[in-house]
This record gives sequence, structure tokens and C-alpha cells, in this order.
Amino acid sequence: MKKRLIQITLTMICAANLLAGCGERPEETGTEEIQITETKIPREDGLMPENSLDEADEPMPEAQVQEEEESRVESPEEQVQEEEEGRVEPTGEHDRQMLALLDESCGSQIYVYTSVDMNKDGINEMIGVTDDDFAVWYCSSDLAECYMVSDGPSQGYDDCAIKEIEFNEERHVVINTYNLIGNSKSYSILALHDGKMEILVDDNYGYVYANEKNDIILDVESYDGEYDKDGDFWLMHTWVDTYLYYEGGKYKEYGAAALDEKDFLKYDNAREVLDEIDRENRNEDVLEMRYSYFIRENGIVHIQCEEESEWFIDYYYYTFRVNENRLDVEMSQNYGIMYPILSQLDEVTYP
Repeated sequence: MKKRLIQITLTMICAANLLAGCGERPEETGTEEIQITETKIPREDGLMPENSLDEADEPMPEAQVQEEEESRVESPEEQVQEEEEGRVEPTGEHDRQMLALLDESCGSQIYVYTSVDMNKDGINEMIGVTDDDFAVWYCSSDLAECYMVSDGPSQGYDDCAIKEIEFNEERHVVINTYNLIGNSKSYSILALHDGKMEILVDDNYGYVYANEKNDIILDVESYDGEYDKDGDFWLMHTWVDTYLYYEGGKYKEYGAAALDEKDFLKYDNAREVLDEIDRENRNEDVLEMRYSYFIRENGIVHIQCEEESEWFIDYYYYTFRVNENRLDVEMSQNYGIMYPILSQLDEVTYP
């Protein structure tokens, strides 16, 4: 559980700033301050509040950054940042030829690239991204075509990461662009169909990757891990995941449908799981623990927790995979609020 001393200190700092009339964003002096946002109550239609995807990238205080490091796993972007910096030159002759052609065609050095057999014909193509505007370029496996697929996202970002999604008969390429501070990010998904590049998803909010179970994860960010009751503002930078799938030439979202508690308790080990969550999180400061439940068509179940104390309400959720009417015992906890819809995709399906 988080240190209450840090939380109370943050509350005092924010209250002092408000009393001093610090309503404008401070000049960048190297000291990060907390982002104070409006109270976000889930909308009746199940969507995230409208400002959730468009919040300004406000820096966070040093104390909050330290607190977050103790309470969450690394975000996908941070995992990418730990990899070796700088472009790694290819070793194979075919890859060197494709990369050289991309460099020549775009007029500068490609910043990041991937060599991948997108149509699974046994020969790799290459996708590269420039380092200035993150424009996306394509080089065909026979070196006959090299052209720009996209001129980049609609807004500027700090960095870029390429991910691949594996299917039985093809591979898709995800271009993730994001800022190193704040919650701004976007992704595009590319496919190679009939010898031509196709943009299946273009500059949508979030960060997409395939996990070790080959689930397609869409990760979105917000500031909704903890609500300060007295100060009436939100704390904690959060990362919340939803699940996508590809069908009929389109990407769609597995929506999270509300699940009644009586239906949740029909899982063989549901009561055991709730008791374990309660043991892990309840302490003398907790006034009330509240639970709600969500289920997805791909067999994923979430338990949303609201942990209320005298000064704060903490929001976090657990994710489980259903197997033979049991919830898997490896509980995954993330701070944030789960919503039925987290993507900007046109189609969402529910169980």
C-alpha cells in the first residue's frame, strides 16, 4: 500500500498552491508539479470521460513520481527505453540493402525500423520511421518499391517504437509514438495486402503490443489512480489495458461488459479470490472496500476495486483469465479505473 505520509504531503502542497493562486502552468524550472484535474465520474454510456484522451501533458511532482515507481509495473514505453539507444545496423545483406534504400528515399537516416515477413511468403519487407516527424516508409522485399506510407502522427511526440502482431497467414506492424512525460501517445497499424501497404488503424490514441499469450493489448493512460476527497482532485498516473482483435479486415475492441456480483460468484474460486484481494489491501486506515466486475468476450475478467480511507479513494483493478470456470490464480493488479470502452475503434463487441 502507498505511504500515507507522501499522500498527505502532496495534499498540503496542492492546497497551498491553490491558495496562492497558482492556476497557470508554471515555467519549466526543472521542478515538476502535480497535475490537478477535474473529478471524473464514469459516463452512463460506459465511455471514458471526454477529457480523458485529451488531457494536457502536465509534469508530476518528484514525490509522486517516486510513489508511482513503488506501486506499478513499467509501462510499455519505459520497457522500450531500456533497450539499447541508437540505430542497430542490420547484419544480413538483404536487410542492409532495404535499409539503405529507405535512407536514400526519405532523404535522411531512418530512426527505427523492422525487417519482417508481413505476407509470410518467405522474404522480409522493411518498415522504417524517420526521426524528425515519425513518417513511415516501406521497402518491398524485391527492392522494387520504396515509398512513404504515412507522413506521421497529427501531433509531435518524443519517441517511437515498432511492434509486430502475429497471425496465422500474415504479420501486422504497429507504429507507436509517445511522449516521455504525460499521457499523450498514438498508434497506427499496417498490413501488406495484395502487394500494397494498407493502414488498418491510423493515428488512434494509445499504445498497442502483443503480450506473451499473443493477446493484442491497447494501453491507455490517465490520472485516475487516487481521488483526494478533501482537495477534490485526482492523483497518480495510470496505465489501463483493453483487448483488441482483428476480424474481417478491421481491428475491433473486446468491450468490458458489467458483470453482476451474483454471476461473478458462480466462478468456482470467486469467493477465494475476493478474500485474497481483501487480505492484500485492507488495513486499519481503510473505511470501506467496494467491488465491481467486468467480463470480456475473450474470457478476461476484471475486478474493479475502490478502497476508501478518510482522505482518499484508491482505484485499482485485477485481471484474470477464465479457464474451466475458474479464475487464474496469478492476479495482476493495476491502478486506474476500468471502463467498458477504452479504444477509439468503430466496432466494440461484448459477451
